[in-house]
Amino acid sequence: MKLFKTYTTTYEKERDEIRMKKQNTNINTENNMNTDVKEKNNLKIHEGLWYFIIFSLLGLIFEFVLYLIMSKTVGARGVYLGPLCFIYGITALITIRFLEPLKNTKVRLFIASTVLISIIQYVFSFILECSYGARLWDYSGITANLNGRVCLLYSIIAGLIMAIFIKHIKKHTDKLINKLQGKATKIIDIIVTVLLVIEILFTIWGFIVYSRNAKETLNGRNYISNNNIVEKFENNVFTNERMGKLFPNMRITTEDGILVYVTSIFGE
Repeated sequence: MKLFKTYTTTYEKERDEIRMKKQNTNINTENNMNTDVKEKNNLKIHEGLWYFIIFSLLGLIFEFVLYLIMSKTVGARGVYLGPLCFIYGITALITIRFLEPLKNTKVRLFIASTVLISIIQYVFSFILECSYGARLWDYSGITANLNGRVCLLYSIIAGLIMAIFIKHIKKHTDKLINKLQGKATKIIDIIVTVLLVIEILFTIWGFIVYSRNAKETLNGRNYISNNNIVEKFENNVFTNERMGKLFPNMRITTEDGILVYVTSIFGE
């Protein structure tokens, strides 16, 4: 009888130890999975941030060269506080995020890139005009355009560039971006993100002030007022000269439905 009790007690101890080991193993596996997911998410955020910067900078260069060729003058372009054109960064992020699964099908990737970029560009232009009655670009003078917001030629070129990038270049760019790892990189990413948010907010603020001033001038009203600190700040920081260089192609719609260059309203 004693022998049976001893055997039973030993068996129960071994069973409990095995159970504890399984529980610990499951906990460790779950922790490792959570850590892997967290690291992958951090990596995606890191990559997204730098792709936004890269394409915003490339977009600025493209806009700068295009404006120089077309107008024979130099425009500041970009955002208010730095050399970035963030509509290109946003478009690139969305395109990469949704179309990377198509990287092994060249034709589908190209067609999807062309269509998606056109949709993003059209929606962005539509929102700007509905919200502020202004446009930053107008393709009305180019063949095969849709309400002046998108045109076939630009869409095909942009779609081809993104398709080539996703298919052939992205994997090499990923390696370069992912070489930046560690705590120092996370701190840099946070600082850069904060600065980008400030730049974008300042640019949007300047755009709103510039379009508002243009409308009031067009309607024969005096937009200049210094009744409070905010108005004084806006008049000193978002000057028409500065914003005209930043948005040289900006147009607003008159009451007659005619698009007019904002720079012409202020005689710049």
